[in-house]
Amino acid sequence: MLNIQNQTLSATRSTYGEAGGEPLEQIILENAAIRVELINLGATITAIYAPDRDGLRKNIVAGFSHPDAYWQNLAYFGATVGRYANRIAVEN
Repeated sequence: MLNIQNQTLSATRSTYGEAGGEPLEQIILENAAIRVELINLGATITAIYAPDRDGLRKNIVAGFSHPDAYWQNLAYFGATVGRYANRIAVEN
């Protein structure tokens, strides 16, 4: 379990669920204004909570309700690292 906190940012890592038979971990980065939730499947962003015009935090990311749906995500919805990240051995 990773848990880093200081006055401006906190980072927490925990178990998120399972996808494709593999365990998923969730990483939460948060400060006073914004909270970002990611999973370790392509560094997929599952939620970003940002303040609305009334100052209430709302999730602004469209995502899936079940962790396994991210495994079957053929469009890499929410992924920040694509299918071929670090897997292209020879560049032309």
